[in-house]
Amino acid sequence: MDDLIPNHALKEDRHRAILELLSKHKSLRISQLKEMFGVSEVTLRSDLSQLEDQGLVIRVHGGVRLPKLNETIEVPYSQRAIENKQQKINIGKAAAKMVNDGDIIILDSGTTTMQVARHLKDHKGVTVVTNSLNVASVLGVNPNLIVHLTGGILNYATLSLVGPEAERSISDIKADKLFLAAHAVDNGHLMERGILMAQVKRAMIQSAREVILVADSSKFGKISFTIVTDLHSVDIIITDSNLEARMQDELRGFGLKLVLV
Repeated sequence: MDDLIPNHALKEDRHRAILELLSKHKSLRISQLKEMFGVSEVTLRSDLSQLEDQGLVIRVHGGVRLPKLNETIEVPYSQRAIENKQQKINIGKAAAKMVNDGDIIILDSGTTTMQVARHLKDHKGVTVVTNSLNVASVLGVNPNLIVHLTGGILNYATLSLVGPEAERSISDIKADKLFLAAHAVDNGHLMERGILMAQVKRAMIQSAREVILVADSSKFGKISFTIVTDLHSVDIIITDSNLEARMQDELRGFGLKLVLV
């Protein structure tokens, strides 16, 4: 195998490189990765464990491979979709009202952004860029919308596309609005379960004039694996009215608009 990886690459770079290598070779041995990266086996096992927790790889004896379509590691999308479902519907409806005909928008992957997508059915001339297979499948049948699905590496658990190609697809466009999802929000930060997810979200934020976080109240006051950005990058938060008063005051302290539905 002639892939050349810089020794002692940063963790985020190693994760990206491992996934790119797997997209070519389907499976790799730890001994191969150790030689490529020049890091310890302990470090590599930690990297692979984190990637497995994100649903991106399956660890096997002495190595790692891409998961098959029916192998999901995270809580399945279908299960997450029914959690706080009415709150997500209300958030999606309120968010869709902020979209004007002719807008260019980015829709992040997630069960709440999916509800935003469902409420765009009466809009016309809206261009939607998304890394979500579910969002693309719902909107793609609407002849009044233009849908762009990013490239990238498929996360089988979330049915979203991540990695360098997804980031490049998003970085090449300029959008009026981003409807952003988050796994957790606390201490002034948005957080996600995985580094690759976080990197795609950062690219989305950089490409949008207005950033709108859509998240039900259960996401607030929680922490997750990696920080995406701080709340100074967010213009509007749409959440449900179950959000506790203390958290509402904290969020408004960042100078953003808080919409409760």
